[in-house]
Amino acid sequence: MGMAHSGTTILAKTLAQCSEIVPYVSGEASVLFENEELVNRNVEDVQRLKDFANSSPAKWIMLKRPWSELAPDFFREHFPRARYLCCLKSPEDQYHSWRKTDSLVSDYMRESLTQQIFYYAKHLLHASSFQWFSGCDNFRMMHYDFLLHHKETAFAELAKWLGLDFKFDVSEIISGGRTR
Repeated sequence: MGMAHSGTTILAKTLAQCSEIVPYVSGEASVLFENEELVNRNVEDVQRLKDFANSSPAKWIMLKRPWSELAPDFFREHFPRARYLCCLKSPEDQYHSWRKTDSLVSDYMRESLTQQIFYYAKHLLHASSFQWFSGCDNFRMMHYDFLLHHKETAFAELAKWLGLDFKFDVSEIISGGRTR
């Protein structure tokens, strides 16, 4: 999980290489790996995700950005064995990335670095709350710079944490945070 422009796309695309990790796409209108349906914590949407998880042979179901991340107690109640990975980019780098992006990011977030830092701090607090609710073993924080500059190590650590015997191909991740 992570906020926009924090490295979640690179992380999700790379993790999806493993057959034991299946991305959950919540509907036809979904942007790649986005999970906007869960924002309302609707019982039918939660049940659809549970049914998907139960019918999948994969070990893990991946939600790139579960908007219900603002409610870790909700996830603990419905998905007690879940693991949470939070990807973070420095507020300043994220701000500059947002300034040159498309319309998916609100104008509010592009206005000032101060607003970006406030939003970042709020997101970090929410993300960290998953650690309090799920325990240290079920939570990892991945810094974007570490992900880019130590790709092999970062993904080897993630594979071990997820209990996977898999080597991720990180050759497609190039500097600047893009994939080829």
